[in-house]
Amino acid sequence: MTAEKAERQDAAEAVSEKEKEMDVEEVFQFMNRESLAVLATVGDNGQPQATVMGFAVTRELEIVFDTVRLRAKYANSNKNPRVAWVIGCTMEVAVPYEGSARELQGEELAKYQQT
Repeated sequence: MTAEKAERQDAAEAVSEKEKEMDVEEVFQFMNRESLAVLATVGDNGQPQATVMGFAVTRELEIVFDTVRLRAKYANSNKNPRVAWVIGCTMEVAVPYEGSARELQGEELAKYQQT
C-alpha cells in the first residue's frame, strides 16, 4: 500500500466512523426535513413495486403514511408487511429503512394522526 492509498484509506475510514456516529436525533432531523420518500412493497406476482409518497416520522423513527384501500401498496402491505423505504432522494445522502407495515386502528391510529 502506498502512502497515497493509505491516506485515502484513512480518510474513508474517518468518513465511515462519522456515519456510525449519527445518533437517533440526527437521523430524525434528516428524515423530518424530507417530505417525500420511495416506498417499496411486494406485489402478488412477487415482483417489487415502488412509489413516491408523502410520509411523517416520529422521534422513535417510526414512519407513518396513509393511503386509500384501493391502492396496490395497501393490498401489498396487507398481504406481505415487509416494506422498504428510501428517504432523502434529493442528495447523495439517504436513509434506507426496512421494516413491517400494518394498518393502525382505534387509539393507536389517533396517536399517530398527531404526527
